[in-house]
Amino acid sequence: MNSQNRIIVPEGAVYFISILDRVLIGGAEYVWVSTDDVGHVFAPKQDRERTEGFTHARFKELLDDGTATVESDFYAEGKAPLRNFYDSMGIRDLAEDKARQAMLHADICNQFIRMREKDRTISLSQVSLERVLPQIEARLKEGKKKRCGTKRIDFDMPCPRHFRRILKTYVESGYRPIALANRCRGPRSRASSVRPCDLQVWMEFAGQFADRRKPKMSVLLRELKAAVDKRNLERQEQGLPLLTAPSRKQFEKLVHGLDPFFVTARREGEAAAREKFRITYQGLDVERPLERVEMDEWRVDLMTLLVHLKVWERMSKIERKAVHRSRLWATVAIDCATRYMLAIKFFATAPNAASAAATLEMAVLDKSRLNFLLGTTAWIGHGTPEHVVTDGGSAFISFEFRCMLAELGIAHSLPPAGVAKLRPYIESLFKSLTVQFLHWFEGRTFSDYIEKGDYDPEENASVCVDELNHTFAVGVQHVYNNQPHAGLAGETPHNAWLRLSRKFGVIPPPSRDIQRHVFGINCSRKIGDKGICILGIHYNSRPLQDLRVKAGQTVVRVRFDRFGLKRISVWNGDGWMTVNSSFDLPDDLSVWEWVGAVKELRRIHADNAERNLSSVYQAINGLRASGDAAAARAELGSSVLTEQRIRGIEREHFRGITVVEDKKAAKADLVPLERPHDPLHAGIDAFPETFGADQEEGADPHDNHRDDQNFLDESTPNQLGGVDDLKFNDE
Repeated sequence: MNSQNRIIVPEGAVYFISILDRVLIGGAEYVWVSTDDVGHVFAPKQDRERTEGFTHARFKELLDDGTATVESDFYAEGKAPLRNFYDSMGIRDLAEDKARQAMLHADICNQFIRMREKDRTISLSQVSLERVLPQIEARLKEGKKKRCGTKRIDFDMPCPRHFRRILKTYVESGYRPIALANRCRGPRSRASSVRPCDLQVWMEFAGQFADRRKPKMSVLLRELKAAVDKRNLERQEQGLPLLTAPSRKQFEKLVHGLDPFFVTARREGEAAAREKFRITYQGLDVERPLERVEMDEWRVDLMTLLVHLKVWERMSKIERKAVHRSRLWATVAIDCATRYMLAIKFFATAPNAASAAATLEMAVLDKSRLNFLLGTTAWIGHGTPEHVVTDGGSAFISFEFRCMLAELGIAHSLPPAGVAKLRPYIESLFKSLTVQFLHWFEGRTFSDYIEKGDYDPEENASVCVDELNHTFAVGVQHVYNNQPHAGLAGETPHNAWLRLSRKFGVIPPPSRDIQRHVFGINCSRKIGDKGICILGIHYNSRPLQDLRVKAGQTVVRVRFDRFGLKRISVWNGDGWMTVNSSFDLPDDLSVWEWVGAVKELRRIHADNAERNLSSVYQAINGLRASGDAAAARAELGSSVLTEQRIRGIEREHFRGITVVEDKKAAKADLVPLERPHDPLHAGIDAFPETFGADQEEGADPHDNHRDDQNFLDESTPNQLGGVDDLKFNDE
């Protein structure tokens, strides 16, 4: 084996910390002094002459258990006014119209910044903005064309004067979209002089300039005018306003507004485009881990995959029929500098905002739970990306996903539609998965992945997502991340990650409170005398009761962390406040362990309406000792938990149940998690998840036809693994 590919066991994640970050250790504020191969050196803010050192491994431990937190760019210029006004508020917490307007203005600013980088003649002068802003408007509207069954998207562009104010605010805030949210009534934007119905037709023909046939603009303009005349005959019969044709200058502006790389790639070929733009082409010249992360959705042709894996020939008729009926999608995140696969999640339903959010969460957060389950080479890649690149699939352009990126301070961009090659790392990754996973299927029969129906096994057989999800996730870590990669000159992604992260460091994940605010499970609750009740646990505090007096019987928004039930986040109208449980729960008590233990006690003591907390802890110890708790926490074969499913669990397992606190967390005596004997099959008897056999044939996950307003609704995949034979009923 090449010496550079000897598997390196990391001593601890190397996080990037700077003088602009706020570091809290044990509640005390520290300032960063230096970082080297051994660890970080900090000094108390009130006594900067006294320094304290922490190894990388020790500092990661402090971050993992919540003793330490890092607030990136806390002291960056422009951040203080933003915090003073919005405090802990995220952009999703604003009124929807304000949030969408802020995201739109951020998109306009980002487009302008990218165009200015490519063309230095672009400036903030009146003449330049009058030329550039219509081009930006055309690009944005081109990416938001109306599709069947969706709400029409119209917007007004700011005038040059207003745009200069918006851009100034955006830059001074550190490029945070929430800074662009309206705080008061200001000058109204001028309406565009071009109607959306006209612009849509104009852009249709302007886009045809990027074609291998190399059409001339004059020819396309003549074809456009002919199309307008033809369509006007139909519109006149329907009583619709007639379309107008652009002038020559208007049409040429639209054509010149197309992305130069996109036009060259379509007219001259991709090789010529890369040669022409090899110096200024953005996104591929990366050197730091997490500098650029690509995410994409992959509709898996399961039958073709199994043929390549030489499994198809060993399958029975029932198994083959199940595969024909099944649909499977995967969402993947890969780091471009190291080719390291940060996350891969398989789903039985077409991609949506929830699946994109679940994959982003897996990429950002530490994967120690999964490492413990696998018991092999650590899946170490994680952290907050600087820049995420996706295609225009509805999951990635959804309001919820884009706001989640903004709340984490992650830049987001989309290559031109129809040019998948502009995301080269994801494309090459998908091609390599089939060959590299071959040996994971050797000696296995596909019957392991078949879930047969009770009424007619042959007709109702479908693919069990649990087992296949387990196998692919393990294969990614064992095979892909630890094999030599051609794009790395033969180095493995695992070792490349270690080498570059030691050199540059990576931005750490957000704190536990921020994780709960951003990735937490959404639900709605009324505040009662005992506070808020979730899964039989009451959460209460004086500020919460004050909010009750103020809000009355109004339902409040709540988010909780499935990995830690000790505290929840409650929206008070101005920001998120943290509320602790009335029980003195351990910090690491997960939803799987809690629900599984209560369910088991209910089965044993069906007639007893009270459950002592000590008895719950004993049942949790049983789940931990068997390895079932570790398997459930790893979420290899689980889906995304929704509010509807939480309510279903409460109806079935917590109705009429009272948990009595007879033991404090300090005396809980919870045993450590144990690794299951077979990580591919163990779990808390995970309820079977099946690939969508009844999914609409030909459904395209990139069609923007789903209603993203119902984020995390009952139809979305969820992240809660099964506990025994738990049934997650929808309302």
